[in-house]
Amino acid sequence: MNETLSRQWAMLKRIPRAPRKVTANQLQEHLAGLGKDTTIRTIQRDLIALSLEFPLVCDQGKPIGWSWRRDASPLNIVTG
Repeated sequence: MNETLSRQWAMLKRIPRAPRKVTANQLQEHLAGLGKDTTIRTIQRDLIALSLEFPLVCDQGKPIGWSWRRDASPLNIVTG
């Protein structure tokens, strides 16, 4: 699997539904635990790109928190 796709897929699975949230730093720690070392800036860029395709939202907190919109349909991917 492509490295970017694998990283982004792992991120999507880790992002909670609002009102809970996850930060880029928390995602970086999670990815590192999976052996996917990456920079905070790459994670931030991924989150912005993913939010253009998926119903992801960020808050204005410090640090910024990310979540699936409350009204988002569950992401259901069937793997064979």
